[in-house]
Amino acid sequence: MSRESTLTKTAVRKRNNFVKSMRLGFFHPTGCLHTTSRRVADANPDWLDVEMHKRLASLVEEVGFDYIFMLDFPIPYGPESTRAKHMDPLLQPIMLAPYLFAATKRIGVVTTLYTTTFLPAAIARIGANLDVLSGGRWGWNVVTGIPPRGEYTGEVFGVDFPSHQDRYDAADELITIVKALWTSDEPIDFEGKFHRSKGKIVGPKPLQEPWPLIVQAGGSPRGREFAAKHTDYNFMIAMDPEKGAELLADTRARAVQHGRQEDDVVSQFAILIFMRDTDEEAREFYRSVVGSLDWGAVAEYYDAAADPGGVKETADMYAGLSRKEILEHWGIGQGLFRLVGSPETIAEGLLKMYQVGCLNGFALSFPIWSEHAIRDFAEKVLPILKAEGVWIPPWERDWCW
Repeated sequence: MSRESTLTKTAVRKRNNFVKSMRLGFFHPTGCLHTTSRRVADANPDWLDVEMHKRLASLVEEVGFDYIFMLDFPIPYGPESTRAKHMDPLLQPIMLAPYLFAATKRIGVVTTLYTTTFLPAAIARIGANLDVLSGGRWGWNVVTGIPPRGEYTGEVFGVDFPSHQDRYDAADELITIVKALWTSDEPIDFEGKFHRSKGKIVGPKPLQEPWPLIVQAGGSPRGREFAAKHTDYNFMIAMDPEKGAELLADTRARAVQHGRQEDDVVSQFAILIFMRDTDEEAREFYRSVVGSLDWGAVAEYYDAAADPGGVKETADMYAGLSRKEILEHWGIGQGLFRLVGSPETIAEGLLKMYQVGCLNGFALSFPIWSEHAIRDFAEKVLPILKAEGVWIPPWERDWCW
């Protein structure tokens, strides 16, 4: 089937259609995300330009990515982060998603919605509308939400954020309500410790069955338990793919305990790509980005994330490293694995990680989001992966999660 005929199909995409092929996701720039550097932020395209977003989404679909992923964080980490333009400004994914859907035909779009700042019925309506208006191409990245410490807190929303343990219990109740509202034709009646919901909402219902794709990136034991019970995709953020595979194996074992199949939960490994024509040029590019880091903003961001009231696994991931090593790694990627090299080296790295097993594919980020960088990656790396038999272009199989 030709690419053109596939792109014009209107059939609803089905989840977990495991044609043996590496799936590729693209971290779409809602702001300067993974590199805490004002110089890098200024070198990126203007992410407040909607036409840039539409062009980029169309290109990502054209070259063979399966989905676009948009993260969100509603509160600044502090004045240093704002000065460095690190995730401030940051577009709200559910507001940007309709523009990306309109600019594309087949690619999926995953948007972040916080369980701490949205009511269950609001998420159910937003998600159902996005799924229907996109032709069944919407996915929900579930984030339970921890506010930074100091003066920038959840108080801006006028709510008390639950503790790390309680936030997953609260999210469990919320997602149970959302799924019920998506699937039940009758009024629901739910009374929990954190949420209650009685009645029903107006249609439409989501097109995807039984509900839209659900994604999560929880790495803690409680987060993996939540993923095992509720999610379809689990994003792995780890220092190496072996550790990521370890975490996924644990998540899959937990899924079986919830009456699901192991393959009901698949994993994408999050990677930041530094690619140039030669390995040395790529290493020089990487060194230049390290040299541009705003160390005050990096420290502010890391200390907020690793705060005892935040995510303990962030600190655990860097056990044994010096403060300087931690901040360098955190400033470039915030925990994402880095690949640095020529197209051949990048392809070799992806192949090795994919062959570790347990991985469905990769969610890729680039320090400079540009149409040239995306096309360069697609033209020089994807043919190698195709020749190795691990990647089949979506238009030759099916566009699916």
